[in-house]
Amino acid sequence: MRATATMRTLGAVLTAVGALMWATACGGTESGVPTATGTDRATTERPTSTTTEASPTGTSEAVALDPCTLLDGTAINLTRPPVRDDLGTALSCVWAEPGRSVRVVFDPKTAIGDTSTGGASKVEPVTIGSHTGQRVEESSGPGNCEFDLALTDSSHATVAALIPGRTAEACALAQQAVTAVEPKLP
Repeated sequence: MRATATMRTLGAVLTAVGALMWATACGGTESGVPTATGTDRATTERPTSTTTEASPTGTSEAVALDPCTLLDGTAINLTRPPVRDDLGTALSCVWAEPGRSVRVVFDPKTAIGDTSTGGASKVEPVTIGSHTGQRVEESSGPGNCEFDLALTDSSHATVAALIPGRTAEACALAQQAVTAVEPKLP
């Protein structure tokens, strides 16, 4: 009976700690997270935290990169705070407003050559700052545009925008976002 009560208490504590970690990872009231209050927008930038270690091939492997810290949404007129929305092993953060959104993804286990371009209407090579990659239009339908940038031999970052039915505008928004994110990438 006592062991069961202890297990319940431990479970409740772990649940609370997990919820607190999720809330502070991307959102809440922690400094550095873009927030809108009334008509004034308050933003504070936090330093990006990236840890690297040498891989067997001698390249630097990105180990940790929080996508929620890579973009100040207000710089691209997205005033709502980001929401953490991981995709399998890829870390992901979404800034969304009615009718448009931007997603920043860090995938530590997928090389850019192994990314899926789905039924994209257009895929072209790009160089953004010091990173090479690809621009992919309409991989998930009209109004979707993304930039995939190689980080290491086995990892990449994606910056995607969605404005349903308006691909050219989505690509312009994705271009703004990737230009803001790229200098913070390893």
